[in-house]
Amino acid sequence: MKDRSYAGKIDVWQSTIQNIQPSLPNIPEADIPFSYAQQKVGELRDVHAALQMLEGQRKEMVVLRRKLDQEARRAMRRLASVARGHLGFDNPVLETFGVRSEDRGRRKRTKPEPKS
Repeated sequence: MKDRSYAGKIDVWQSTIQNIQPSLPNIPEADIPFSYAQQKVGELRDVHAALQMLEGQRKEMVVLRRKLDQEARRAMRRLASVARGHLGFDNPVLETFGVRSEDRGRRKRTKPEPKS
């Protein structure tokens, strides 16, 4: 199966350039297309390497973003719980902060103990 990735294409083109270079004096008028192709393959190789590096950095940044998202979520939950505890769970001022009053639907419901 033919490798259609950029890395595969660069490898094939680089090997073609290296293989044709010794025969270049025997091919009339091939100097200009050869040097142009060599230049473009070199530029493509450099850009591809830069993109690979950026892709690695992007993956690291995605991991860092997820970690920071979790930490920020925990910090905001803690801040909201402190605000609820200090101001009261049903205080309308909480809504102005963007903190919802206690959401009883998310809390685990407990069955009342039967009276003896």
